[in-house]
Amino acid sequence: MLMTMVAGIAGNTLLTALAEAWKQGRGPLRRIKTYRGSAATLALCFLLVAPITYFYQLLVKEEVWIYIGVQCVNSFLGGGVFVLATDVMYSVTTKDRRATTIMYCYLVEHFIGDGPGPYIAGAIADAYRGDDKGPEAEVEALLKAFRITNLVVIPAVVFTVLACFFMPGDYKRNVEAEILLDELEKEEDPEGYQEKHKSR
Repeated sequence: MLMTMVAGIAGNTLLTALAEAWKQGRGPLRRIKTYRGSAATLALCFLLVAPITYFYQLLVKEEVWIYIGVQCVNSFLGGGVFVLATDVMYSVTTKDRRATTIMYCYLVEHFIGDGPGPYIAGAIADAYRGDDKGPEAEVEALLKAFRITNLVVIPAVVFTVLACFFMPGDYKRNVEAEILLDELEKEEDPEGYQEKHKSR
């Protein structure tokens, strides 16, 4: 548990730094600088997480330490997902709509993920196990249930790749809308606008 937690924190830190470096064109990423840095990093993480998530559970009954090691890799890759996804949302959503966008994302995440996830996996496992109450049957049923519930990673991969691909239009519209909102704010309250930008 501690190992996967440390791997998740490391993934969050390093993958976010990678995405920022990609966006700003720092170091070896100078030549491939792109505002799609966060979306591209997120897509790469999901493309790696998808097969790992499915296959690493097959190792549970074979070699537990290899299983834990692979789980740490998975935790590392998944560690930055929330931060990177939020950054993508900020890049394509104007500031007057961000709170609503993030609220809907939270609702969807908890409605189909964190909230009912354990119940759904348990219900599938119970259906597979049937009347067999033995420990081996229980483990087999849980593994099958997790393989089914982990299929949600596939649409995550598809949506992330599509978001990365279609991002330019949304990003451009967002930048134009931000400039327009900035100009309106300047017209409505010139003194307040100057004060705000002086403090930056």
